[in-house]
Amino acid sequence: MATKERMGAMPSTNKTPHFGLNNWSGTDKPKRTDFTEDNLRLDSLLQTHFTDTDLHFTPEDRERFAQAYVSGFYNGTGAASKSFSLSFSPSGFFVFQVGAPLSGYDRELGAVQVNSGFVSSHGGSAGIALTGQEVTLKQSQGTSEADGVFLNLNQAGKMYGYLAIR
Repeated sequence: MATKERMGAMPSTNKTPHFGLNNWSGTDKPKRTDFTEDNLRLDSLLQTHFTDTDLHFTPEDRERFAQAYVSGFYNGTGAASKSFSLSFSPSGFFVFQVGAPLSGYDRELGAVQVNSGFVSSHGGSAGIALTGQEVTLKQSQGTSEADGVFLNLNQAGKMYGYLAIR
C-alpha cells in the first residue's frame, strides 16, 4: 500500500508537446519542485524569446519606424553650394524645387537643368552629397557644368522641399 501511495504522489510523465512542461493528470499530486522546474523552463524560454532581435524591434528600431522621415523646406541663396545638418544620418535624401519640373532641357542655357536630386549612402544624382548628417547641394554659377548639366539646387529666391529618410 505504501508503494501505491508513493506512486500516486509523483507527477505523471505527461509533458506538454512544445516546452516539456508538466501536464498533470487528475490523480497526480504535484510537488513544489515540479512548479519550480516549470517556472525555470518558462523563464528561460521567455528570456530567449524577448531578447531575440530578429523577432522583436529594438527601441532604436521603434523610434526609426515611428519617425521614418523628416521633411522640410529651404530658400535658395544662389551660392555655389549650400550645406545643412540634420539631427540624424539619413539613409536617403530627396530634394526638389517647388513648382518646377524635376529636370528638363533649357534652350537658353543649352543644358539639362536639374531642379531635383536624390542621394543615399551608396551614391546619388549630380549636385547633391551626403556625409553623415550633412547634406550639400550645388548650384551652377552662370554656365552649365562640364557635362552639360546645369545644377539648380540652390537658386536664389526659389523654395526647395526635401525629404530625409531615416
